This record gives sequence, C-alpha cells and structure tokens, in this order.
Amino acid sequence: MTELSSVEAIGEPGQVRWRGKVLIVGPGRRTEGGITEVIKRIVDRLAHDPDVDAVWIETHRSGNALAKLLQAFVGLGHLLVQLPGADIVHVHSSAQTSFLRKSVFFWFSRAWRKPVVWHLHSPDIDFREFFACPTLQGRYARRILRNCERVVVLSDRWTGLAEQAIPGARIEVIYNPVPEIQSTVHASGGGGEPQRILYLAHLIPRKGYSFLIRAFAEIAPRYPDSHLVFAGSGEVEQAQALCGELDIADRVTFLGWIGEAERTNQLYRAGILALPSFQEGLPMGILEAMKFGLAVVTTPVGGIPDVLQDGYNGLLVPPGNAEMLAQAIRRLFDDEALQARIGAMARSSVAVYEPAVLANEWKSLYRHVLSEMQPGSETK
Repeated sequence: MTELSSVEAIGEPGQVRWRGKVLIVGPGRRTEGGITEVIKRIVDRLAHDPDVDAVWIETHRSGNALAKLLQAFVGLGHLLVQLPGADIVHVHSSAQTSFLRKSVFFWFSRAWRKPVVWHLHSPDIDFREFFACPTLQGRYARRILRNCERVVVLSDRWTGLAEQAIPGARIEVIYNPVPEIQSTVHASGGGGEPQRILYLAHLIPRKGYSFLIRAFAEIAPRYPDSHLVFAGSGEVEQAQALCGELDIADRVTFLGWIGEAERTNQLYRAGILALPSFQEGLPMGILEAMKFGLAVVTTPVGGIPDVLQDGYNGLLVPPGNAEMLAQAIRRLFDDEALQARIGAMARSSVAVYEPAVLANEWKSLYRHVLSEMQPGSETK
C-alpha cells in the first residue's frame, strides 16, 4: 500500500490535503502532438504549486526510430529512479502502440505498489476498435485499465463509451487545458485576418484535411484575399499535390509542425480555424483557437460537441462533406460581425479550461485517490 508522504486534515472530517510527488508519464517536450501540450501546460502550472512535486517522465520524442527507442529507455530509467519516493503515477496515452508502450511503465509502477491514474487521449473509434475489442490486445488493455485507480477521459461524452468498453474501470472526466495568453487582441473575436483560415493538426486522413482543401478550392475564386494555412506534419506532399491539381497552390501555405511561439503567431493572425475531422478526442487546436477568439468550423465528432455548439461558439458541419464545409466558411467570410460574435463567445466559453482550473482538478483527483487508499477507507 502507498502511504501519503504528508497529509493534513482540511475542510470536512476525513478530507485530506495531499502533499507529495506525482510522476507524470507521457510523451516529452520534443514530441509533436496534443498530449505534450496538455502535460506541459499543467506541469508548468504545478511547478509553482507548493503542494505538488510534479516530475515529468518523458517516454517519447519525435525523430527517427533510434531516437524514439533511446527516449523510451531514458524515460524508463527516470521512472525507476523516481518511483521509490513517488506517491502516485499519472500515465498519459492514446490507444494502439502508444498504450502498449506505456503499459511497461504501468507494470513497474504496480511492482512498487504505486497507485496509477491512466489518462486516455483517444478518439471515439479507439474505444470501439481497441479497448472494447475481443482480441488479445483489447483484453490486455482492459485488464490494465481495470487495475488503475482512475481512468481519465477528455469529456462527458466519453464516459458512456468508456464504461461500455472498459467495464469495471473507475472513470473520471477532466477536460484539456487552453493556452495562457495575456494579449486581448482577440478578446472581442475577429482580431486576426477575417479570411485567413488555419488548420492546426496532423495532416492525416481522419482529420479530413483533403476535404478542407476541396472546400477552399470551391470558394477561393470568390474571395481573392482568402488564404489557407496548414500547420502540422504528416501527408504534406499529398496535400500539396492536391492543391496543385485544384489550382490553388499559390493560396495555400504549408508550415509543417510548428513550435509554441509560431503557433501563437498563427493563431493571432487567423480569423477562422477549420478542422473537418472524422474522429477526435478533444482537439487541442480547437481549444487553442477558441481561447484566441477564432471562429471555429469543425465536425460534431468525439468530445467536440461538449465544448462547441453550432451557431453559438462555432459552426458544425458533417464530416466528409466539402460542400457544407465551404458553405460554413462562406457564411463567415460574408458576415464578419457573425465571425466576431462567434469568436467572442468561443473565447468566453473556454474560461473553465484555464490551466490553473484544470491543475486543481488534477490535484483533487490525486488527493481523492490517495485518500481512498488509506487504512480504514470505505472506498478502497
């Protein structure tokens, strides 16, 4: 049993305040992707918290196969050094290979009798095709998650999916954090270039990037000041080829994967963020765009409908429909007041996802898990 390194009673009888060390296991700072941004924003906030010693165990990095393998061994060594003095282990993964890699860290943590919280950053399809699958991998994943003290999902919509896919797991909902920004450029929405569209994600089929290119090709002749910017790695060459075929290559920019400073710059410059995905968890790009006051055009998949309502703080279109995507973008181009209003409502509606708020939710989860593990707890 894990003992609390230091606790004191606060509030109601039996409630404890946790003081100790948490090992946050997940992709490192040199990894492209939303999970890294989630961890970074919360770890940076917890770094100033006197109650928590948050240690980031970096298990993955972008690069070639050798670099990734070396990072995995470095991360495992870091875990083994830190485990004896840790109070809780918080693992972050998606599904498939990401989950299987992290499972090694789970078994070492359990060998040291440390409680584990598993944070799932997975699109809806993974709950059906990986976690609920009757294959050996699916059974293995369910066994691990049922033996975690909590399984965290990204929105309320995932609760039912997770309960069906992983019966017996204890499900908790914690949303992803938005970035912290000081400028009020987008405070009223529409602070960027109204006809500049930003795509902020990997260029992979399930993100629907090709449908955005086709939608833009349909409207570009009517709006000579419009421009489409792709910020993300992946199928860049295929996307460039499609732009060439549709004769819009001079109207589309491909930046590749960009760091935080350039991402902030692009969010300031854009008026619209478009992400026509087929499957999602809760995309960081959408939350970032909402915080910056952009008008978001996206699809009602994954956890997106939990944070974005059509016509209120964004526009929703069916996945795989380039024509309706083009209509939504035209609607915003033709009505800048609507674009500004939607952007302003988007910014207002994500205040509950500030890093400070969500860091407290992480802390509260740790406190409850460790409280339950104390001798005499009725919820053990």
